[in-house]
Amino acid sequence: MKRSIYFTMLLVIVTSVYGYGQYTFQDCYDAYNQENAPFNQGDKASLDGINYEAKYWVDTPPPGEAWSNSGACGDASGVIGPEFAGKRRVIGYMPTWQEEYDFSTYDPSKISHVIVSFLDFKAVDIGDVYDNMDYTSNDFVSEIKFSEKSVKDVDSVLTHSSTNLLSVSRAANTKVMVAIGGAIDYGFLWLMNKYYDDDQKITQIAQLMVDYVESRGLDGIDLDMECWWVDSNVNKTVEDGGRLRGSNFGGEDQGPHVAGIGITRLAKKIKELKPDILLSSVVFGTAWYGNNYDEEMADYLDWIGIFTYDFTGSWNETPFGPHGALRKLPLDTYTHQSADNPIYSGEEVLEYWMGIAAPVWNHDGGFDIERNKLCIGAPFYGYDFSTKKPNGGNGYEFERYADIVAKYPDAPTSYDPKSPGAFNGNINQNGEDIYYETPMRIREKMKFVYDYGHQGIIIWELTQDLNPEHQHSLLKHIADENEIQCANAGLSCDASLSVDTFDEVIKEVKLFFSNNAIHYDFSLLQNNPSSIEIFDLTGRKIKSEEIKSNKGSFSFNTTTGIYVVKGTNVSKLIHVY
Repeated sequence: MKRSIYFTMLLVIVTSVYGYGQYTFQDCYDAYNQENAPFNQGDKASLDGINYEAKYWVDTPPPGEAWSNSGACGDASGVIGPEFAGKRRVIGYMPTWQEEYDFSTYDPSKISHVIVSFLDFKAVDIGDVYDNMDYTSNDFVSEIKFSEKSVKDVDSVLTHSSTNLLSVSRAANTKVMVAIGGAIDYGFLWLMNKYYDDDQKITQIAQLMVDYVESRGLDGIDLDMECWWVDSNVNKTVEDGGRLRGSNFGGEDQGPHVAGIGITRLAKKIKELKPDILLSSVVFGTAWYGNNYDEEMADYLDWIGIFTYDFTGSWNETPFGPHGALRKLPLDTYTHQSADNPIYSGEEVLEYWMGIAAPVWNHDGGFDIERNKLCIGAPFYGYDFSTKKPNGGNGYEFERYADIVAKYPDAPTSYDPKSPGAFNGNINQNGEDIYYETPMRIREKMKFVYDYGHQGIIIWELTQDLNPEHQHSLLKHIADENEIQCANAGLSCDASLSVDTFDEVIKEVKLFFSNNAIHYDFSLLQNNPSSIEIFDLTGRKIKSEEIKSNKGSFSFNTTTGIYVVKGTNVSKLIHVY
């Protein structure tokens, strides 16, 4: 069977000029040199891509209380790394517990990766009963194996006749992964705490994960370390939040949590056991829990998905406002919002993870993860700030996007006028005050990751959306915008072609359009195509041309639209404007 090759090309008949946002930084001050110490008030120096100004006499290097951060400086690629080079990834999570979800509506063609969630070691509040519920005991996890319930649940989603997620995804060339851990798997946290420096145990845990992936024919693993908080069900009494990683006061960096180090060592071991595996991790966006992670994990991961949501809503003292904002929000705009109780945004979180954020009380600027490793988050749910969680739960009522639209059909276009860009969703009717993702904001997020060089978007989670063919489906809008932005960037836009193989393919095949003619050059192909055919998107053939040599051209008079050009051993999606 001959392999078809795909890439996307933008054909411009009418020239347009687009303005895109980019990370651009000021020129750097003279490099910091300890030999020039001490520094006086107003003296300037740059260090590690950040400009600093001395606030008063100081003889120690920045950052610290004596230095003010003037922002990132120099060439953006030198500070935060190169841009992601390919079509942006759309990574959708599929939970095991949504029994009412209609799997016949699952459309893997709109995503690049699906991650079934979760395999766990000891998730304590989903109906499982354990003899030992004491997190502080030496055998809280007595045997390194996944819980039987989680294995059964994940397997059911992958292969049950009512779901067929694995086979349906395979047919669409969508990668299939499994998430391990989650917000209630204290067993995973316990294992990483206890065995982070035990190579034998780390190897055993990694082998368990690799064996599961190989036995099911999956593509990869998502390491999901979340539960840093107190849970009285497991006698856990220490809140692993607010951890100091340096500060604007010059506080000593406590380094990553030992469980964060464990994740890095686990990721490294998994890659050693199976180098071709896809491996990712999700992390909290802000420093409160984010400081627990170890930035060296990025060396072994294909991407890091950031929770750029739950900025509001999930705790009792929360401000009332957007929980998944993309752009920075002015202070004192929303109820309970203040400098001490801020509403964060995707912009600020990305700056923190790239290490260009302004230092605050618990971090000195953030991590140093290159932008091309980072994916931002899209929540397919909202929070209703009129209703507290039941039974004394922490925070406010959670609502699925589909349920919000069912109650309020105008919700997809009901925007919060107080937010920058006015694309954050807000319904304030019938005594309810709901903030949520909108089709417009999801498109802005996709534009953002293209404009600023990030790898893609993670979705929590797919079952909370409308039918993906619905005009207001969030997934439909994110997929449509991905195609538009990919084409505008002149990238390979077919989901079946991975970024890793694009450079190889582009060397083999060249095809471009000018003056109403198709020009082709297949000189590097081993087998020349015998013909080229042009179809519209309904499948109707527009033109067919016999190809007698590996280089040439033929006329192609057409109207504005999208066409598919196919030939023996080649298929290309052509956008004609």
